[in-house]
Amino acid sequence: MAQSMTIRTATGPERTRKAGAALLAILLATAACSSSDGDSPATSVDAVSAAAGRLDRPGPCPFAFDMAAALRKAGATGKATPDDPAAVGENHAPPPGGPSAPVPASQLFPDIPATEAYSAIECDYRVDGLPLRVTVVATRTDNGAFALLLPSLAHTRGVDDNTDAFRTWAGTVPQTGKVTAPPDARAAAFVRIPVRDGGDVALMVKAAGNFAATPGELTSAQVSSIAGTLKSGLHA
Repeated sequence: MAQSMTIRTATGPERTRKAGAALLAILLATAACSSSDGDSPATSVDAVSAAAGRLDRPGPCPFAFDMAAALRKAGATGKATPDDPAAVGENHAPPPGGPSAPVPASQLFPDIPATEAYSAIECDYRVDGLPLRVTVVATRTDNGAFALLLPSLAHTRGVDDNTDAFRTWAGTVPQTGKVTAPPDARAAAFVRIPVRDGGDVALMVKAAGNFAATPGELTSAQVSSIAGTLKSGLHA
C-alpha cells in the first residue's frame, strides 16, 4: 500500500462540489441522532487515537483483524495478505483556537470532511493480488464516525448519492453493531463499534479506490459479511 492508494474522490471537482452540499446537510443531521443495540463495548476513542498515534510512520495493522477467516466465512475463495505497508494512521486535530476553529483537510484521508477532530486508520490487504481496505474512524462526537465516513461511502461503485433512497439511508444513523451499506453499493459496508467512555468508532470495508470493484468481484453480501466478522477484532 502506498499513500496514493488512500481514499480519494475519483470523479473530479464538479461532482464533488455538487455532492458536497447535499452531504453536508445530511452530515449535520446525522451527527445529532443516536442509536444503539446494546452490544458490549469493544474499544474506545482513546484506544483508536493511541493506535493512530503509533502509526506516525506506516506499519502493521494495529487491530486483530483476521481477513482470511472473514473471507472464508463470507464464502469467498480469495487469499488475503497484508499490503506493504499494511497500515497508515493519523490523529487529525483542529489548530489552536478551540473546537470552533477550522480543521484543515487531511492529505492522508482526503475524503473525510474537515468538520471536526478525528482519528483514522487504514489497514490495507491484497486479496488475490487486488486491494481491499478496512478503515477505522473515531471521534469524540456521538455518531460522528458515520458522518465522517459518509462521503467515502457515497463514492462507492453502484451508489447514486442523488437518489431519495440514498438520502434516506444516509439520514438514518445505523445501530451499533449492525452492518449496513448504501443502497446498491457493490464494494462497501459499514458498522459502528460499541465504545467505552463515549464518542463514536466505526469500521468500513471498501475496495481501495473510489468506484473500484472489489477483489474477485466480491458481492455486496460478502463485503457486509467481512465487515461483520472483522468488527470483533477491533481491539486497539
